[in-house]
Amino acid sequence: MKIFLWRIAVNGFFWLRHPVLIAYFYRRTGCFPDIAFPRSINEKFLWRKLVDRNPAFITLSDKIACKAWVAKQVPELNISPVRWEGSSIDALPEELISRAGVLKANHGCGTNLLVEEGGISRAEIERVASDWLSYNHGYEHGEWAYSCVPRKYFWEDLIAGVSRDLDEVKIFTFGKEVKRIVHISGRFSEIRANAWEYDPNGELISSPEQATVAGQDHKLTLPAGIEEAVDIASLLGSHFDHVRVDLLFDGAHWWLGEITVYNQAGYMYIPSASDPDSSLSRSWDIRNAYFFNGQPKGFIASCYANVLNQFLLR
Repeated sequence: MKIFLWRIAVNGFFWLRHPVLIAYFYRRTGCFPDIAFPRSINEKFLWRKLVDRNPAFITLSDKIACKAWVAKQVPELNISPVRWEGSSIDALPEELISRAGVLKANHGCGTNLLVEEGGISRAEIERVASDWLSYNHGYEHGEWAYSCVPRKYFWEDLIAGVSRDLDEVKIFTFGKEVKRIVHISGRFSEIRANAWEYDPNGELISSPEQATVAGQDHKLTLPAGIEEAVDIASLLGSHFDHVRVDLLFDGAHWWLGEITVYNQAGYMYIPSASDPDSSLSRSWDIRNAYFFNGQPKGFIASCYANVLNQFLLR
């Protein structure tokens, strides 16, 4: 009865306060979320957006600050250096735009301008990027950490493949545990992607739930040294209940891509992410979230935390 009453109260509060997020959730998953007592991956993403206020999420969501944080955790990992940062494109040095590099905004996704050797005109930069900083990336889907990032432009070196196109791996971590890997190749040409998971013997096998970002390629093999990438992701993921660690492979070395706390705006578009009894959903233990381990709470939130903890222990 106690859980039933808390479920009605907490869900009612959030459903009334955030009807758009509830509608988005239903449209993407086909079901209504139990925010109060989340069990599936997708419910836990929504719970994270609305309940868990880990200040470290702001650091990870800031592409500049994330580089500095990762450099402290894994000094040996290659990280593309930031050559300039600022709040106005007008201040972007001329010597940078005359050569290869990448212009980005630090507070969201989809704000990348790839500049190849030979450079780019300032007029073209203005055309593409002038409104990047005015967009609140975190607002539409409730990704609050993005909304807290001080918005800046920045220019970083272009990472080029040594003997092949860049490979990208998206490694889904739950604490130290790695449960899923999405390998993407041909990002700027003929994109293809494979998904991998671990079998009971700890061997990487092709996942029956393939990636949704691109078509599968049975001939595409994982990059050499994938074990090193998994170790790096596991180390970075150990600080959190769940993050997605993106790494790039240039044919010889691993580079930081980004760390994401809201995969695809807080969704995974595979059946197991909506199944509360799937191995993937059960791997995310929100008892390790900041909400239970340091987040300041008033009386009502503390009572809710106690009831939720009892529910999760069942």
